[in-house]
Amino acid sequence: MIISPQEVIKKVEEYYGFSTGALIDKDRSSTLAEARQTAMYLCHKYTLRSFVEIGDVLHRHHSTVIHGIRNVKKKLKSDLEYRSRVEEIAHKTIPPTTNKLIITV
Repeated sequence: MIISPQEVIKKVEEYYGFSTGALIDKDRSSTLAEARQTAMYLCHKYTLRSFVEIGDVLHRHHSTVIHGIRNVKKKLKSDLEYRSRVEEIAHKTIPPTTNKLIITV
């Protein structure tokens, strides 16, 4: 089963306590930016969508998606708390049959 980017975005918004549609807003606060970049990373990893398609869903340019994913990968290496958050969101998002949750960087 393939997950849609919209499903990933919804789970990330729920996890961070944002209202529906918050991740596509123009707001660039640090918490919202972290959530948005997390959604970009999880969409890239689990939805089989291109950078352009992920960017379209989040109303961002594909280069912003690439930058966001790079930031997440760096943070996953250095911040264990953040890594735990990403794994928790992934476990809530990915169906058990496809739940091969190895967060790689």
